[in-house]
Amino acid sequence: MNLEELGALGKVISSSQVQKITGLGRTVLDKLNAEGVLTKIYFSDRKYVYRLDQVNAYVTSCINNPTKAKGESSADKARKALEAKKAKQ
Repeated sequence: MNLEELGALGKVISSSQVQKITGLGRTVLDKLNAEGVLTKIYFSDRKYVYRLDQVNAYVTSCINNPTKAKGESSADKARKALEAKKAKQ
């Protein structure tokens, strides 16, 4: 992936920075990736970044909803927050 392709993806954040900001480990981040809440963008087998807007939406949803509603995970809340943000734009 070259710099032009990376720029087309929008703003990104390194996986180590996401771990520092959220306090989440790799396993939880992998689960959020599998659920479609966060998207990993791979440069090589072990090098990847996340989309900054998705990380911001996830963190915002966790701040706004510190406790899980019954039957709704924080991943669902983050997904809804991202959809609401896209709808506003």
